[in-house]
Amino acid sequence: MDMTRGLIARADLNLLKLMVALLDTRSVTAAGAALGLTQSAASSALARLRELCADPLFVRTPGGMEPTDYALRFGEDVRTALQALELSFARQSGFDPALSARRFRLGLSDVGEFVFLPPLLAAIADAGPRLTMETEAVPREKLAAALAEGHIDLAIGVLPAMKGGVRHKTLFRESHVLLARADHPLAKKATRAGLLAARHLVVAPRETQHYGAEHLLIEMGAAERIAVRVPHFLAVPRLLEYGGLVVILPRMIARLFAAASAGAAASARLVCRDLPVPSPTVDIKLCWHQRFDDEPANRWLREHCVRLFGGGERE
Repeated sequence: MDMTRGLIARADLNLLKLMVALLDTRSVTAAGAALGLTQSAASSALARLRELCADPLFVRTPGGMEPTDYALRFGEDVRTALQALELSFARQSGFDPALSARRFRLGLSDVGEFVFLPPLLAAIADAGPRLTMETEAVPREKLAAALAEGHIDLAIGVLPAMKGGVRHKTLFRESHVLLARADHPLAKKATRAGLLAARHLVVAPRETQHYGAEHLLIEMGAAERIAVRVPHFLAVPRLLEYGGLVVILPRMIARLFAAASAGAAASARLVCRDLPVPSPTVDIKLCWHQRFDDEPANRWLREHCVRLFGGGERE
């Protein structure tokens, strides 16, 4: 215990912050730059860390600086401790968006960026000129850990049920519609027979649970009419230009694609039509970790998301 107290007395927050930056970047130069240090200053700080820990911490390899086993354990402990300090300071000082330079980190898919990011960016720009955002498509199996660790502040989308302290709020329930070129027969009148005969594009993202359209086609006995399957929604408008394809999409996404095509030639414009069969629905959720329930900046961002996107069922 006396030795531990001695180590803590000789360490400082800058050294601990460098430890985390080194874990993230695996580069002395990049870690130093992230903390506003020159390479020589970062190298000197790493030498102090090695002395304090009695461990090499990072070893040079052809692929970069690789952490030792001790560095991996110690670094994650340091990360957790620093996050706890930041959270404590934030709770004490509150959050003033007009003065803050906070960078919010959101877990969004490609279509989530298309749908949610523009209005959210506009809202925070009005509230605070120094507020910034970044997004990341976090794999489903890593999402709960990313929220718990504070790697991302919030996630929005069709998200799986998550344990481990992850909270969620359903923003709205979204129905599906048909999207097709204006010169496609189903754009004029969508019928069950036409739906069964059409060639379908299906979007099946790996990071979310947007499987409603494919399940509907399978239930209708039209699985063999799936002409192409893609993992990304943003490929849809381009693909509908070819092969007489149609696609079943959540209503909000389909409307945005249709609006974006308004400047195209009349026949190439995209048109939304209600489905001639019961529509599958998906719940759009806002997720965060309970550690950040009372963190002022996180709470402020959640409130903005609810104000902008909450609204029950979309028809």
